[in-house]
Amino acid sequence: MYTPYIVTETSSYAVLYKPPRLHSVPLKRNVASISLLDWYAEIFPKIREVKGKNPWEGGIVHRLDYETKGLVLAAKTQAFLHRILAQQEKGFFIKTYCAITKRVNGAALPGEFPVSVESAFRAVGPGGRVVKPILKPFPKNKDVCLDQGRYYCTEIIESMEREDGTVCFRLRIKRGFRHQIRSHLAWLGFPIMHDTLYGAPYYSSDQSGDLALTAEMLSFLDVHGEPIYITPEGC
Repeated sequence: MYTPYIVTETSSYAVLYKPPRLHSVPLKRNVASISLLDWYAEIFPKIREVKGKNPWEGGIVHRLDYETKGLVLAAKTQAFLHRILAQQEKGFFIKTYCAITKRVNGAALPGEFPVSVESAFRAVGPGGRVVKPILKPFPKNKDVCLDQGRYYCTEIIESMEREDGTVCFRLRIKRGFRHQIRSHLAWLGFPIMHDTLYGAPYYSSDQSGDLALTAEMLSFLDVHGEPIYITPEGC
């Protein structure tokens, strides 16, 4: 079992490392579960008193997928949560990821960077487990998710082809949707290694290995308006 740890913290916030196969927050209210929030609440119980969109999520500002590892920001005070959410609305809270992918069906790399990958999303399949990028014109009688009326955007900063044939991407998002990076990269023809949800049929459900997606840096503004960049140990 991988172990979470505190990357850095102040009186207002903590940046936590979430290992793979750990939920960021409980799945829903009043249901026992093991999550990053539960782990940090053992250290700082008042994190549960901070109330965001869902009260049972405490001060966890944003979530990572169950399989994704990396940095999660936790607000230790209600005031900081309000401040960071206001920054997110203005595009000042930025999350940077590293993804190791497999090129399929002759997919081509973008010519110049940065490249913006934009779409709305629609849940498909049994239980809506998968989200599919979708562009206008939208089909009638289908639920389509937009970011305040705009497309969700994944910005590809750079890519690097590796000797083993995989391609490493560095990406950033300002506002995210469920599985956004995983879905966008698979849409481009570069499913993330060991992504059995978006990489089928290239990755089978019994293949070992962690999802090769890491939230490697968080950036936001301090009280003086200066940017802070936080990375995990050894990154």
